[in-house]
Amino acid sequence: MKRRVSVFLAALLLISAFSSALPVLAETADGNIQVRSLPTYLYSMNHAATTDALFTRQLPTIPYLDAEDFFDHIYTVDFSTSKNADGTYSITSENGVMVADAEKDTLYFDGFEFYILSNVDKQDSVLANDYAITAKPVIEGETKGLTLDLGAYGIDLIEYGGRVYLPLPTLSDLVSITYNSAEYIDGNLYYVHTYESASVDGYFDRSPLYQSVERDPAASDFTYRELCFCMDHFYGAPEKAQIAESIREKGFDKALDEYSGGTRTAKALLKSNDLMDFFIGLMYLDEVFFDGGHTSLTLEMFLVLLDTESPLYEAMEKKYAEHPEYVMAMMHALMNMQDRETLSRKITPLRDPAYEKYELVKSWGEDARFIRSGDTGVFVFDSFIDEVVELFKWSLDWAVENGIKNFAVDLTCSGGGSSDVAAYIFTVMMNGKAHSNVFDLRTLFTTTGNIICEKVTLDLNLDGVFDEKDCDLAYDLNFAVLSTPLAFSSGNLLPCLARDNGIAVLGETSGGGSCALSRCYAEGCHYFMLSSPRKIFKADGSDADSGSGADYYLVQQDAEGNKDYSGLYDLDDIGVKMHEFYGN
Repeated sequence: MKRRVSVFLAALLLISAFSSALPVLAETADGNIQVRSLPTYLYSMNHAATTDALFTRQLPTIPYLDAEDFFDHIYTVDFSTSKNADGTYSITSENGVMVADAEKDTLYFDGFEFYILSNVDKQDSVLANDYAITAKPVIEGETKGLTLDLGAYGIDLIEYGGRVYLPLPTLSDLVSITYNSAEYIDGNLYYVHTYESASVDGYFDRSPLYQSVERDPAASDFTYRELCFCMDHFYGAPEKAQIAESIREKGFDKALDEYSGGTRTAKALLKSNDLMDFFIGLMYLDEVFFDGGHTSLTLEMFLVLLDTESPLYEAMEKKYAEHPEYVMAMMHALMNMQDRETLSRKITPLRDPAYEKYELVKSWGEDARFIRSGDTGVFVFDSFIDEVVELFKWSLDWAVENGIKNFAVDLTCSGGGSSDVAAYIFTVMMNGKAHSNVFDLRTLFTTTGNIICEKVTLDLNLDGVFDEKDCDLAYDLNFAVLSTPLAFSSGNLLPCLARDNGIAVLGETSGGGSCALSRCYAEGCHYFMLSSPRKIFKADGSDADSGSGADYYLVQQDAEGNKDYSGLYDLDDIGVKMHEFYGN
């Protein structure tokens, strides 16, 4: 799913000290609201601007941004704000309307998916490529509107100067599926492509976030309420996560109260005024939220703690000394993060020695390679990055020129990546029958219940032009996909598509990851990775989180449950099974 694989609470003492020196442009009569001009950077340090943000006396560390101004930097289309006769405001673009009621603290969308998913700004982003164009989404059947009651979570909208302002974390949650957001750190505002990295590093310095473990009590309370709002509306709740069903039925807050003693402990820690307590609360939740890889509530914490000089590292050691029970929670969180690595250590070392027995046609370093045995070839890659598209086509061209009849795509160690890459590979495989360069991506948006379809037009022949010649590109080959539980996200999407459309799948059941990845934020711009509400489903309507079964299972299991993976890479046997599948 989109896209490659990889923000909670600020260093409040530093921010408070810095913010007091910022210029105040305006102030309400009661002094409750201050307007500050924030230095703003638009996806790089080379594009600077300023933003007038509101700060309230109740939440002095959280900027409220003009919704129109925020959206103008997330999307490539223009937004406008107008006041309606009933006192509400319409924030409008060519893709729809968001109606904001600052009295009731509600937002209404007549077509949330059109509004949020269309015309996303991808400048200088890894999401941008020149071989795929995605059309605006179309909703199947009747469009279900969406009302978001922010007031139910104690989140205020502010009407000021004929504009509507929302807290930055709330705005970021609204657009989390776009992989664009903004972070407020040390008095500056940074717009960021959230998919660019899964680390604390970026084009700006995030270290001020980690200089103090103290949290403002009001900000701590706001963060928990914002977290409830985010989980209730923008968490896809994939079926593999233990707590998913409880959250769907009861909501995040009540689910924490009732699910287990660990989740009740987590809730208390999440409300703490100590940043390390907050992270440990997320750590308690990692086990019940674990879904194979997309949801990681504590990724940021573990990355920060790699720095033993960080104040958080010292705070962690102190917490564990005072509360030995926290160590077990950390171990569970780490074990979940290591589950995939454990399986990878069983499978990956088998692949290279097995493939060394066959002809290596060409290797592109770590990106990909193409291997041959007789009339069977296998294209091997582990990450759905855009560079793979050209290498895949080169391998296909070589195959038809050199007597290959069976062409397998090895996803046995694939962790996912760009859905555009999956769309390209699948469309090429199907083009002998479909004669089309358009891929239909159908997803369920769990926030609304709408099923959306996005048409991705592909430059299949990679000549830089989208035309009928792309529809004529077809390869007379038997295609297959090799999968294992390591085939996750886009690595799971491709086997599911293949199995649903008569393309052979060999190996084991793929690894799931039906929800697109998103990066959500909290006060202070600490973040967590989350399975988003954009969910892939299979042709029979079932959740793709269950993975794709195989037409031929190549992994043997003994009575004790031990598995023999050596059959995954026997190309001669794979060739026989592919001829059998296609009846040659």
